[in-house]
Amino acid sequence: GDSDETYPPRYYPSAAGQLSATPIRLGAGETFQADFVLEPRAAFRIRGRVAGAAEYTQPAIHLLRDGEIMASRNQYHLTDGRFEISDVVPGMYVLEASMMDRGAARRARAEVTVVDRDVPGITLALDPPVEVHGAVEFTGATGNPPKQTFVAARSREDNQTVVGVGDPRAAGH
Repeated sequence: GDSDETYPPRYYPSAAGQLSATPIRLGAGETFQADFVLEPRAAFRIRGRVAGAAEYTQPAIHLLRDGEIMASRNQYHLTDGRFEISDVVPGMYVLEASMMDRGAARRARAEVTVVDRDVPGITLALDPPVEVHGAVEFTGATGNPPKQTFVAARSREDNQTVVGVGDPRAAGH
């Protein structure tokens, strides 16, 4: 299909992403000359729909390459969940949608490869919130238990941490 053009990000000295960039270390008062040549590249669109979002709510939609959020122009339709991401240069990406729903995080991910044309038909189905049930028991302690207990859980897929806070006395422990 027809493509637009965009200037993709560049990192020193001429890297496409932060992982392959060379750090420049400067001390107080030092200067450094860094010149960049920016060339336009063909840019395409990713189109699709976020499934499971309530009408008139907007999830955050991010396009990532090598774990880095890429700058792009996004459009989202509040009534039916359709989205369009513009200014996408060829490459392999992860497309993420996330939103809070009644205090719980809901997420969706899809791998997308852009080669030489627009990529339509992507569906990001928001996962239902995860519930973890359990108990924290204090053994061998004398006196009153702590006033608050913090329990952390980390997602294996995206390393997100969720922390639950509770009052152990409310459960009678």
